[in-house]
Amino acid sequence: MTKATKFHSSVVRGTVFDVPEHYEVIKSSGQGSYGVVAQAKDTRRSSNSRVAIKKILNLFSPHLLDTKRNLREVAILNYLSHENVIKLIEIIPPQDKAAFDDIYVVYDYMQTDMHKVIVSKQSLSDEHIRFFAYQLVRGLKYLHSAGVVHRDLKPSNLLLNANCDLKICDFGLARLARTDEVEESKDAAMTGYVATRWYRAPEIILGDESYGYPVDVWSVGCIIAELIERRPLLPGKDYLRQLHMIFDLLGTPEPEDIKHICSDRAYRYVQSMPKRAGTGIKKRLGLESDSPALDLISKMLKFHPTERITAEEALRHPYFADLHDPTDEPGYVGSPISLPFEAEELTEANLRRSFLTEVAKNRQRHQ
Repeated sequence: MTKATKFHSSVVRGTVFDVPEHYEVIKSSGQGSYGVVAQAKDTRRSSNSRVAIKKILNLFSPHLLDTKRNLREVAILNYLSHENVIKLIEIIPPQDKAAFDDIYVVYDYMQTDMHKVIVSKQSLSDEHIRFFAYQLVRGLKYLHSAGVVHRDLKPSNLLLNANCDLKICDFGLARLARTDEVEESKDAAMTGYVATRWYRAPEIILGDESYGYPVDVWSVGCIIAELIERRPLLPGKDYLRQLHMIFDLLGTPEPEDIKHICSDRAYRYVQSMPKRAGTGIKKRLGLESDSPALDLISKMLKFHPTERITAEEALRHPYFADLHDPTDEPGYVGSPISLPFEAEELTEANLRRSFLTEVAKNRQRHQ
């Protein structure tokens, strides 16, 4: 995009969209606390090319933590390129770089999300479920190889289209894992305020601050089970009920086996709980003992994170035997992901500057 780029206006759900004229806004695709999403045609591309343009309203108010979440989303996606991860096509440069309050972000257009499919009356064959699960794990392998822990995997963050293609979205709560290869910023410590409660791994609930990739694997296990059963596996109404539901399903672990993934308070609470055997995943989902789906879900829903299967291992599981192709399951290739703003003071000036930095990176990437 150059200085000569012309903009035009459209109104979507009462919201004005001022976008470059090569985007032909068609209709609204959704609305939330962040703003409005419009479906648009990119006239520079084929006649069937659709994009989703998200207008983030009031970018710097009322809470700068929300601003940082939006910044983190675009900053991480500026590095990523994978078939099962939503593509950040463009961050439209603001026309007033000194005083912009809104920003437009252009993504792949996807027709629906997994949550809507699950609650619909649309039938899902075993092949559909396996294909969705495979794409999810394939995308997760890529993210983890990039050092990214998504931390908020749930059906509504898995976008789908009519061809059953799946793309992982919403990286606002993602973090870089603590590894030798990827250095985490000093103030980006993991927190328990992640993931919709129903998909939250037990180590998060129990207060472990050193969790990593296995929390995403736990979420995937919950999602595959939900696809099979067409209802959430562990729909806890609050923090404690969520923990009890996990124990009801898997049984109460021995306190000494989980001491190092609990806060002191959580450890004392687990010690005080009555022992329960757990109903088990097999009985809950009504699967046969030799079911590959049962085996995979069981390996994903191990209580202890170090015992869980990894995304890369899961791709080689018999459940995906007819889909697995080691030559077509790429890991991340590129420079190490860096999020310098995570270590900066949370101010509007710093966030504004960081957004403009990401705009420049995005333009450079697509030149």
